[in-house]
Amino acid sequence: MNAKITVILLALFITACAPALSPTNETLSTTNETAPRDLSLIAQKGDLVTINYALTLENGTVVDTNNEALAKEHGVKNYPIGPYSFILGQSGKIAGFDSHIEGIMLGEHKDVIIPPSEPELVLALNKTLFRPVFITIPITQRFPKAAFQNIFGKKPVIGDVAYNKTLQFKYQVLNVTEDAVLAKIIAKSGEEYELQNTYWPSEIIAVREKDILFRQKPKENQTIYTEFGPAVINLGRSQFTVTHQPKVGDILNKSVEVQENWSIPQQFQVIEVTDGGFIIKRYGSLTDKTLLLSVDLLDLTKDVKKVKDKQVNIIGGSNTGN
Repeated sequence: MNAKITVILLALFITACAPALSPTNETLSTTNETAPRDLSLIAQKGDLVTINYALTLENGTVVDTNNEALAKEHGVKNYPIGPYSFILGQSGKIAGFDSHIEGIMLGEHKDVIIPPSEPELVLALNKTLFRPVFITIPITQRFPKAAFQNIFGKKPVIGDVAYNKTLQFKYQVLNVTEDAVLAKIIAKSGEEYELQNTYWPSEIIAVREKDILFRQKPKENQTIYTEFGPAVINLGRSQFTVTHQPKVGDILNKSVEVQENWSIPQQFQVIEVTDGGFIIKRYGSLTDKTLLLSVDLLDLTKDVKKVKDKQVNIIGGSNTGN
């Protein structure tokens, strides 16, 4: 009797502990799956997209938009009128603009923060620069072969003389390789030139095997206008000084090197002046600003153009905003 009771209780215990088979398990797993999005309605690189948009600084200032009323209210000078259409990946706007539009569905609105793509550029400069009276420049110069014909209007031929009126000198071609053209400056003692980045004549003192010796000839108390504004020259025996006279708030133009032997002009604003120097901050660029992009995708045409990823990022960006 006891043995039968024990067997019955054990059977009941095993039955109670066994996992219940749920007829809804399969249904639940399919219910939790997300239905795939229709890619024909999603903006992707190479699509022709039409949008309404506004780019706003953290202080609420609108710096770019296709909304005419907003543009006029915030003093935006150059803006598209009406819906803005472009190939996604080739808008030419601030870094991050296109990438944040990728993935938006037709008819969708999106607000997104675009972080700065470059650090804030602040430079400390001396008011007074010291320049030597005598300077030298190499007598030979190497030109990219692919650019030579564009510069001089003819193909490089050894022995030929090449000239471009925007350059200071005439050149004689010495050697031509697959990639470059080696040319020699044609000049003689006593000639005067205004050399690059100077504001006064320079006289050739000697033409030597490897270089040309010049004597710079500025005038005492001469006022010149440089990329940093007006400056006054004071002469010495072996050197002369160029003293700038900046004021806080001045807007200056200065070239910034972005790659070796490649500079681009940038605007800067004087933010501080001391006894011996001054500090300038890049002005009018959005690349060092945090921006809010507000965008509506109005229309979409798929796969209009194949767009490659950009390999080089140029300093600067859209020249709006402070």
